Amino acid sequence: MSEWIKCSERMPDDGQEVIVMDVNRNRVQSGIVYAYGRFVDFNEEYYEVHNPSHWMPLPAPRKCDVQ
Repeated sequence: MSEWIKCSERMPDDGQEVIVMDVNRNRVQSGIVYAYGRFVDFNEEYYEVHNPSHWMPLPAPRKCDVQ
């Protein structure tokens, strides 16, 4: 798994889906997209993370052994 990256050091690529630490909600949010300079969740309803401290890329998906 990737390491946490401080938002003050570097931001993700535009359009990249990430995991982010949401300081306002004091929890980790997954499925967040970095778009137009902000972290946004489009999954259930529009929610913008206003005070993120750290982020990390989503882990690579596991390969399924289908038989």
